[in-house]
Amino acid sequence: MADKPLSLAKPASLPKSAPSGTGQETVYRILLAISFVHLFNDSIQSVIPAIFPILKDNLLLTFTQIGWISFAINFTSSIIQPVIGYAADRKPTPILLPIGMCFTFAGVFILAYAGSYIWVLFSVVLIGLGSATFHPEGMRVAHMAAGMRKGLSQSIFQVGGNAGQSLAPLLTRYIFVPFGQIGALGFTIVAAAGIVVQSYVARWYKQMLDSGYTFKKTRSGPVNGPCPAKKYLERHHGTRYPCFCAFLVRSCHQQLLCLLSDGCLQNID
Repeated sequence: MADKPLSLAKPASLPKSAPSGTGQETVYRILLAISFVHLFNDSIQSVIPAIFPILKDNLLLTFTQIGWISFAINFTSSIIQPVIGYAADRKPTPILLPIGMCFTFAGVFILAYAGSYIWVLFSVVLIGLGSATFHPEGMRVAHMAAGMRKGLSQSIFQVGGNAGQSLAPLLTRYIFVPFGQIGALGFTIVAAAGIVVQSYVARWYKQMLDSGYTFKKTRSGPVNGPCPAKKYLERHHGTRYPCFCAFLVRSCHQQLLCLLSDGCLQNID
């Protein structure tokens, strides 16, 4: 009796292979948006040194007072920035993005109509706070939207800021020379546009946080293992490796004490 041919049953479904890469895609629309806001922010910040000659003539300020104005904006925009960055790291707050531009809007508006030295100081402090609020959260958004292209995202983000800083000579020539101090009022339009763009970015930022995005690093298997160099030395030298290191440290320490006690170091030119 002939044997029946055996038929191998195929499995119902083959296991799917894991995806080759789990990195997030680069979100260019967010990178470009945050870069444009960086341009808006730094161009408004460059208004302050550009308007110094106008303020000096209009309000009869001394060079010392001009220096304090420069100190006020640089202190608030630079020194306070790490404090806001530390708070943002502890608790990401997307709403800080449009709020920062609101500070900038108010500062530029007050600067255009400032009739005294105190009001000028108050306006530049508001502009500095807007800049200090923007940069930490803006950098986090650029990192979040970068995906696997961290270097490219950093470059796109910085292009906007560098372009904004380079506008100070043009602002002086084409705005403050013909229009004077009231010319700063035109930058409220730039600040208002920044608020709109930042609201859009903040909405995307919040959606990413709600979906479970985290800035904490996740370690893979090989990273948790022992250091390769240490593993090699332990394999080939056994327990002699830590003993040799301790012996070397003790020897160097004893030689140094000997030189110091004999006064040898004093004879070295």
